[in-house]
Amino acid sequence: MLATEVTEGEFKGWKTWTEEPFEHDTAGPFYMRTDEKGQVAAFRAQRKHMNAGGVMHGGWNHQTQEAKNMSQLPYQELSRSIKGKTALITGAASGMGRATAHLFAREGANVAVTDLRQGDVDTVVKEIKDAGFDNVKGWELDVSDAAAIKRVIDNAAAHFGGMDILVNNAGIAKAADIGEESYEDSWGPSINVMLTSHQRAIRAALPYMRKNGWGRIVNIASTEGLGATPGNSPYVSAKHGVI
Repeated sequence: MLATEVTEGEFKGWKTWTEEPFEHDTAGPFYMRTDEKGQVAAFRAQRKHMNAGGVMHGGWNHQTQEAKNMSQLPYQELSRSIKGKTALITGAASGMGRATAHLFAREGANVAVTDLRQGDVDTVVKEIKDAGFDNVKGWELDVSDAAAIKRVIDNAAAHFGGMDILVNNAGIAKAADIGEESYEDSWGPSINVMLTSHQRAIRAALPYMRKNGWGRIVNIASTEGLGATPGNSPYVSAKHGVI
């Protein structure tokens, strides 16, 4: 629970549910109070005078203290760094997937570039290496193939020594008129590539993340997951499913 910074007068004015020294050291006791809504106020009593050597002495003077000085924090501090982590990105040969692969490599992650055609994958891998980053390798991957998903994720994890980040980015656009007989030709592949593949990839990567005790999964959706475009219902349905 974080403490709100208050003055001593404000502190004394709060309805007191609890009041006790939270910690005590040479800087003075650190008191806490809780109001009826459960909000916490805190201040530290500090020595009033300071001698020429910078050492406090004499009586006590109450000053406000921010929550960061509390000796116990009720949360775990997080880091945004992905340096040394291993990330697999589907649909990484173009667009957002390609941009993500480049960015992750620059941020120090090991990057597994995957896409439908090996030639396109190799192009992105070369781009990243030419930029000065060798922490990258590519695999051909058709995400509509369940066995291929598991095989590639296992191979990438074996190559880099684990799997920490999964970005389900692969997508296709197959417009279709729901009144036409050919509608199923768009519906099946769209759902498979942009929805079913997500849970397959997650299930393949999850054991590695659990083993590491750390993992991040990003499933790419679309504004079409919040609305709809006529004639695009297979894509719209898949993206609604992601959200």
